[in-house]
Amino acid sequence: MGKRIEKVIAGFDFEEVTRHMNSVDWRWAGIGVPNVEQAKSLARDLLKRAKKTRSTISTGGFIASYRNDQYSLIFYIDHSYED
Repeated sequence: MGKRIEKVIAGFDFEEVTRHMNSVDWRWAGIGVPNVEQAKSLARDLLKRAKKTRSTISTGGFIASYRNDQYSLIFYIDHSYED
């Protein structure tokens, strides 16, 4: 596993994310509400895919990016924009 990806994973509050997901009954297809390890596994996969494609990839509430030799991981709850 890449040290840089693991640093991003270590700095992310997966406990808070899964607490939120449980509180709003946010379910993933085939899994239900994920536990911390399932959320970490998805985040690692997204970060690896983002690096491979040098882009941003999102699913399950997570947004993983690799741009300008930097990783980014976000858990997205809401957004709004003007049409």
